Amino acid sequence: MSPQSHARHFDALDALRGLAAFAVVVLHYTEHSSLNDFLPGVWVAVDLFFVLSGFVLMHSYGERILTGMRFSRFIRVRLTRLRPMYVMGSLLGIISAVMLAQTQTPPVPGIHQLVAASVFGVLGLPFFNHGVWPFGHGHLTGPLFPLEVPAWSLFFEAVVNVLFFAWLGYARRLSAPVLSALAFIVFIVLTAKMHVFNPGWGTSNFWLGFPRVIAEFFWGAGFTNCALRPGVPIACWR
Repeated sequence: MSPQSHARHFDALDALRGLAAFAVVVLHYTEHSSLNDFLPGVWVAVDLFFVLSGFVLMHSYGERILTGMRFSRFIRVRLTRLRPMYVMGSLLGIISAVMLAQTQTPPVPGIHQLVAASVFGVLGLPFFNHGVWPFGHGHLTGPLFPLEVPAWSLFFEAVVNVLFFAWLGYARRLSAPVLSALAFIVFIVLTAKMHVFNPGWGTSNFWLGFPRVIAEFFWGAGFTNCALRPGVPIACWR
């Protein structure tokens, strides 16, 4: 398979990702309003994003990483793709939070919480807290990104991108399906024990986000039907 073929778009996947993104937008718009439960369970679209991300990154970057792409180059390309819209969303979140703090009835975050959440948010880092934050017509307790709640998924996307590069460079003897299966086992056991669903977005369920994302990302990576053989580039077959 030629390098050029790795760069092509998958129209069906783009359409699927677009529908999933729209569903998540509708979920967040309605879940704390009079239309609550309009699309129950649609949060699983986030899981679909991680699976698709694993597929696309393996297909687009797998061979390039194995044939010498530097980590600095890989991270720069990924940040260029993910960072601009994230920063824009963070700035809009800061403006909205300041406006809500002036008009919203209690509970509202204090100024020190707003400043801390803003700094952490712009840097793309989780803000561990147990505060109550306005979200739509309701409230959330302890979101990791209070000013841009869905950004938790981008944080874990960045983390799993680093793991993906390290895996290709140093640990590819452990196949993507096996790594995914191990992470799924950990995720299922911890989810059953802690009785938490849709984890990763909040302080109380942060650590569960790691096995969730790793399992789904490397499941997607395995869908490329690529065999990683020690000492040679990726070999793919139809």
